[in-house]
Formats: sequence, structure tokens, C-alpha cells
Amino acid sequence: MPDVLEPVLRAEHQDVVARLTVYVVNLIVITFAAPVGMVLLLFNILGGENLRTSAHALALTGTFLALAEAGAFA
Repeated sequence: MPDVLEPVLRAEHQDVVARLTVYVVNLIVITFAAPVGMVLLLFNILGGENLRTSAHALALTGTFLALAEAGAFA
């Protein structure tokens, strides 16, 4: 797990398409849940692009939105 402490070692740091993918996923999360997306965007700007964290945030946001729509939190 050396990429945790060194963002330069991540695959996303070297590839422009991978970096754009991270920010597109961030924009999708911002569309669904603005506070979560803004924190994720700040994390990716300050800590280096991390596609895995962005994908996890997207999955969790979608899961909780679906549960809320189904009435699980009522």
C-alpha cells in the first residue's frame, strides 16, 4: 500500500484519462449529493486523485439514495 502515502505512485497520477475519470466520478457524486461530492472533490485535490475512493463514495451515495427512496429511513 505505498500509494496511500505517495499519491504520485498511483496509476491515476500518470494517465490524463484516468485523472479525468476521477473528476467525472466526482461530478456525478456532486450531482447526487452535493456535500459528499464537495468533500470528495477536496480530498482528491489535496490528496491526489484516487479512483478507488471516488468509486466507493459513488457506490455508497447511490446505495443510500436508493434506500431513502424505498422508504428504509422512514
